[in-house]
Amino acid sequence: MSIGGNEPLSKIYRYDPTPEVLNDDQKKHILGVQANMWTEYIATEKRWNIC
Repeated sequence: MSIGGNEPLSKIYRYDPTPEVLNDDQKKHILGVQANMWTEYIATEKRWNIC
């Protein structure tokens, strides 16, 4: 159950947050991204314990 579908972890880990319009000097300042997890769709703690 999810809004808009379910994304596999393999696709999430392949995501590159650096836009192509930036040069290499600008790209080095991007450290990562923030990802929020909405808990109203997680019934138990066991469901999100994937690490």
